[in-house]
Amino acid sequence: MDITSNDLESNKRGKEEVKALERKESTVSFKKIVMTILIIRNWISKTLRGKKRNIGIDVELFEKERAAFIDKIFGNDVKEKDPFHYQIYTALICGNKTFRQRLMDTFALLTVSQTSTFYYYWTFIVTLAIAYNLVFICVFIFREAYENYFDEWLFANQISDIIYIIDMIFHSRKEFLEDGILRNDGYEMLKRYLKSKIFVFDVVSILPTDFIVKYHYLLVFARINTLTRVYRISDFINMTDTRTNWPHLFRVIKLISVCFIIFHWNGCFYFLISIAYDYQNATIEDWVYSFEKIADPRVPNCDPRFPEMENCFMNESYSMAYNRIDYIEELDLFWENKTRTIPFGNLTKKYQLSFYWSALTLVTLGEQAWPNNTFQMCFEILDTLVGLCVFAAIVGDVGNMISSMNEQKSRFEERLDGCKQYMRYRNVKPPLNEKIIEWFHYTWRSNIAKVDEESIVELLPRRLYGQLAISNHMKTLSKVKLFQDCEIGVLYEIILRLKPRIFSPQDYVCKKGDVGNEMYIIESGSLEVVSEDGNIVFVTLEKGAVFGELALLNIPGSKHGNKRTASIRSKGYSQLYGLSKDDLWECINEFPNAKNILIEKGKEILRKDNLLDENMESNLFEECRSIEDIYHTLLYYVKNLEEKIDDINSTYKNGTREIKQKLTMLEKNFKINKKKIKMDYERRKNEVVSGMEEEDEP
Repeated sequence: MDITSNDLESNKRGKEEVKALERKESTVSFKKIVMTILIIRNWISKTLRGKKRNIGIDVELFEKERAAFIDKIFGNDVKEKDPFHYQIYTALICGNKTFRQRLMDTFALLTVSQTSTFYYYWTFIVTLAIAYNLVFICVFIFREAYENYFDEWLFANQISDIIYIIDMIFHSRKEFLEDGILRNDGYEMLKRYLKSKIFVFDVVSILPTDFIVKYHYLLVFARINTLTRVYRISDFINMTDTRTNWPHLFRVIKLISVCFIIFHWNGCFYFLISIAYDYQNATIEDWVYSFEKIADPRVPNCDPRFPEMENCFMNESYSMAYNRIDYIEELDLFWENKTRTIPFGNLTKKYQLSFYWSALTLVTLGEQAWPNNTFQMCFEILDTLVGLCVFAAIVGDVGNMISSMNEQKSRFEERLDGCKQYMRYRNVKPPLNEKIIEWFHYTWRSNIAKVDEESIVELLPRRLYGQLAISNHMKTLSKVKLFQDCEIGVLYEIILRLKPRIFSPQDYVCKKGDVGNEMYIIESGSLEVVSEDGNIVFVTLEKGAVFGELALLNIPGSKHGNKRTASIRSKGYSQLYGLSKDDLWECINEFPNAKNILIEKGKEILRKDNLLDENMESNLFEECRSIEDIYHTLLYYVKNLEEKIDDINSTYKNGTREIKQKLTMLEKNFKINKKKIKMDYERRKNEVVSGMEEEDEP
């Protein structure tokens, strides 16, 4: 390892520190310990610098190049969202390595996320390769295809196999979830792939069986091993179902593709049976393929648009034309030199007729020649049974697609019909009736009726919906002067509480003097600030404008209080998002400083417009307190009352206890002195009686 000036400086610095410690400390053992620690520290720092030199990375340069590369290629938003490209780039720029070393580093760092856009498009490429094999495996039962396109077929097979091999590499580096934790360790990913059934299918799919076809064209089905990877088509379909914005169109394409593959393979099997039964000598009445069933088309040389210039029609009466089969030979002779034949190759004829026979049979239309023997009859019966299932699946799938496509429309029309019936029942006047119906039509045209935002809010997790709402409203809300100094958390809570509002043409959003209980953000449409009579338009508010925010606060000292200062009217159909006063104070109550910041910011805005009375009592702010604040205040008073009631109750209990004790003592004394008391009572009674008798004597 090379010694640089940095190493010498670090060693020198270490020795100086050791000498300084030797002068300060007199204990020899302590000096040895300190020297050992410093030597170890210098050795570690030197080793780390050596490793950095071996890797060949200038850390500062690497970070600058990485940021510049990602900003240029992917944009700022993808810096940490696409680890696949980031890892490849990291490996490929590392020092003065050979291409092979860089490639090995790339593979070591490579991980593939199943939810990434790259993996989705790669799955599409693999799907194309599988679709190629699905179509062309059985095509070579047609001799013309084997003789004319065998080399091209081998080349295409090699490309398909290369795609399969690359797909195996990506499978071995594919991230996976285990107990809810994302696993991206290279060894774990490879081990999991090798132990899965998918690995066996993938290995079978790349076996070079296409070279067997060299011996005979009817051995083309040896290539069927490539179809063991057909599960990747299912992966692509599932991924597309969650990504596409046109699900119905995708389902139609999927249905057409499945029908084509079934018709294609069934037609090829039909021609394979025709080969077994010597189709070369077959006639038009035979069940197998026959060249007589698909003759080359013949077209006239003359132009039938100008029959007077050329002899394009045979002189015949209506009755003759109706019975042309009786003189077909004369017609043949007449047109023999007046027509030309458009030739088609045997491959085209064979495939077209086989595909046509397959389609008619599987959709159970029939209209085919009768089978000539038992095997042909069995094949026809099997095709008919399969065709019944296919036809039922097609009809059912198409029915489901149509019903799902019309589901929203039917639900909308049901609501519209209910509203019309209600208006007829209530004898609503025609102008209002037309306005309500026009509102229904607008909600349908603008897709408002097709999207239930409340159901989406309930479906998505709160955090995920919060990110969706932030992407729509954060930029607009952060530009509002009142909220510019607020915390991000406050804006986040406010955005979550925004509710959609729709206004029809000439509807007033608010009028001057109304109590302001809601602020608004314009999502689409235009609003006009008008005079009280509505004849003068002062200004027009466009998309992104915010108004009504100061009325929510009811700022102490505001000359307008919480009243609206202008009348605002919808110019056409307008979509707004509203925030109520209760929702605002509910969300800022969770942030202690937000309330004061909003009030001070509102006062500052009013002060600039000379709309603030500084001498007004600040206790007016109590009107703007949130329900939770009021609840806590009431709870405080209730607790005080409970404490006083507890004190009174305690005093009452103590007094009652003392009285009970005295009563108990009194009862006890009474029992003890009962005889004495009775004697005293009798004596006293006798004294009273004798006294009364003495008074009665004269």
